[in-house]
Amino acid sequence: MPKRLYLKLLLTMRLTIVIIIACFMQVSASSLAQKVTLNKSSASLRSVFKELNQQTGYNFFYTDNLLENSSPVTINVKDAELSAVLNQIFAEQNLDFIIRNKTVVIKAGIPVSQEVISGFVGDAKDRKPIQGVTVSIKGTKSAVQTDKNGKFTISISKGAESLEIRFFGYNTVNVTN
Repeated sequence: MPKRLYLKLLLTMRLTIVIIIACFMQVSASSLAQKVTLNKSSASLRSVFKELNQQTGYNFFYTDNLLENSSPVTINVKDAELSAVLNQIFAEQNLDFIIRNKTVVIKAGIPVSQEVISGFVGDAKDRKPIQGVTVSIKGTKSAVQTDKNGKFTISISKGAESLEIRFFGYNTVNVTN
């Protein structure tokens, strides 16, 4: 067999092996991706986790305290990946999750219904900034103080009714939305 034909045959065999390996890897990767079909309306997170456990074999790790203030879940997905389903479930919750091996760890998240409000507090007559003014969310303990330029930034929940602005020597002012 001529050397040139031998090299061509060897190159063809290598290319065939690479293609076969790539096909096997694709089949393997698609079998690892968990597909979930779920149709729930106003369901508790516990019942959703139980259903996901039955479909995927993934365990859910959480404390009862975390789920006490969770909102009911309404979801309708078909053949979706587990991570996408979890993202959809937790989009409106004050919770977050981490997937480790075959375990989903539920943890406290950043409140989803928070807004950041920035403002300025100044003298009514000449609009000079007032430093050290206390700006608080009425009915809560959340409060900030204005900086040397009279500016403040505070995170409030969307259901908050008003801000209370207090400073020694001035009248307390309530600002509503």
